[in-house]
Amino acid sequence: MAMAIYRKTARHHTGAQVYCCEKSPSPEDMKRLFTLILIAVVVALTAWLNPFAEELTTREKWQLLCGALEAPNMSAEDVEALIDKYDIDVNASQGVASPMQFAVYSGDAAKVRLLLARGASVNVGTSGPYSLPHKAVVEGNIPVLQALLEGGCDIECGDFKQGFTLLMCAVAANQPTVAEWLLQHGAQVNYRSTQLYREMEHDFTALHVAAWHKNRSMYELLVAHGADETLRDEGGKTAREYL
Repeated sequence: MAMAIYRKTARHHTGAQVYCCEKSPSPEDMKRLFTLILIAVVVALTAWLNPFAEELTTREKWQLLCGALEAPNMSAEDVEALIDKYDIDVNASQGVASPMQFAVYSGDAAKVRLLLARGASVNVGTSGPYSLPHKAVVEGNIPVLQALLEGGCDIECGDFKQGFTLLMCAVAANQPTVAEWLLQHGAQVNYRSTQLYREMEHDFTALHVAAWHKNRSMYELLVAHGADETLRDEGGKTAREYL
């Protein structure tokens, strides 16, 4: 890890580089340095407490990786160096929490792409209320969403509760930019959910969701992209009847 704090000024007669301080470290530099020191301390303590262990346990490696993924001041390059140094399995998990969940929840698309490049799966459960791509939608994080879709996520995948597609989730979360992006990248505007949502019956569409939330601008966006206003949910209602 290199922080732009020191600069080379001259060479000693022995050939060694001489450095002088150029400026004080920024708060971001100090946070990043503190995180790396903390990780190093954890590793050192683990080795000290268990001197006969040849290497870190799977759980310890998982903790180390997830901590680095979660830290906002750890770059994807820092994480990659950690994976290589300790030979960490990027698909290892403890319960339902996987390294990929920590990468997605960090909001850093570079970390998500790093794990994908190292063979991590996107089809994993999470310890939160959202699937991984739905989390990206709710946060309005298109770079992370795009990385997940390119990594194999289905653009019509349903969430854990209402069976919302990503488009329905974007509508409910009032994320018009994400909704527009999904529509431009193949999301089906008239896709029907097989589950219940609030007062709506089965077979509702994203347009029904926009109408239920009284979100007229979202409603109009969907209609502009071909949403069918004549479709009825299982209760016999069109989307407009929920406005």
